[in-house]
Amino acid sequence: MTDQVREQVLEEMQRKGINRQQLAEMIDMNPQYLWDMLAGKRSNIPQRWQDILDALGLEIVVQPKRQREQE
Repeated sequence: MTDQVREQVLEEMQRKGINRQQLAEMIDMNPQYLWDMLAGKRSNIPQRWQDILDALGLEIVVQPKRQREQE
């Protein structure tokens, strides 16, 4: 993940009042592994995907999900 994506995730956690332990429990992940991901020590994007994005000058961007319109 890029630094920008990690920063956005941390900001959203803070905005929602969620700490890393709570987030780890929500997604059934080891809290230390989650923290390593958020600190940039681990990445869940396979290197080959990162190579493709880099070669094409693309990056992953995080944004809030859109709410579905009520039917």
